[in-house]
Amino acid sequence: MIKSLKGYLILYCVTAVISMILFTVALCQGIAIFVDTYYFSSNNLSIVGQNSVKVQGIVMALTLFIIALVIFILSIIFSMILLYYFWESIKDGSSTRISPGKAVGFMFIPFFNLYWSFQAYVGLSADMKSYLEENKISARAPSNLVGGGIVILSVFLVFSAKGVIILLWISIILNMLFLFQGYSAVKAIYEAEDR
Repeated sequence: MIKSLKGYLILYCVTAVISMILFTVALCQGIAIFVDTYYFSSNNLSIVGQNSVKVQGIVMALTLFIIALVIFILSIIFSMILLYYFWESIKDGSSTRISPGKAVGFMFIPFFNLYWSFQAYVGLSADMKSYLEENKISARAPSNLVGGGIVILSVFLVFSAKGVIILLWISIILNMLFLFQGYSAVKAIYEAEDR
């Protein structure tokens, strides 16, 4: 179980970083086309040549964006798998309030997921901490602050058009931190159960 969790964690990190790099490159390509179109004019190329280069740049930016989107969706799937297993590891605790299926399933309900992500991430931190204390397992639960930061950034990402790439990078980094913390706690839980 621990090896598969580690595999999902690595897959999440790789796909999240690759998708963010591709998003950033696609955005830079789009900005370069916009700046070139509206602020600079090349007198060296004919009008047909200028439009051809711009169309190629737009096609490249859109292709990168679509590839990044597919890879980003994969990273979301990997993070939801990890979230499921994190909740699964504490389902027998007396203070666990959410089933693993409910914790992940409700994350896919549009707009409700803005509220539910608070329950899934910050609630996991609180419930895992209680579970670890209850079973006298010496490990740290994922941070409430990091989980709360993920939720707050998710809300900003939905309602903000400015700085989306920067907010996404910060969100990815916080999510990685949260998932690494969760992984180490779940690893300690499984090791304690094996004894």
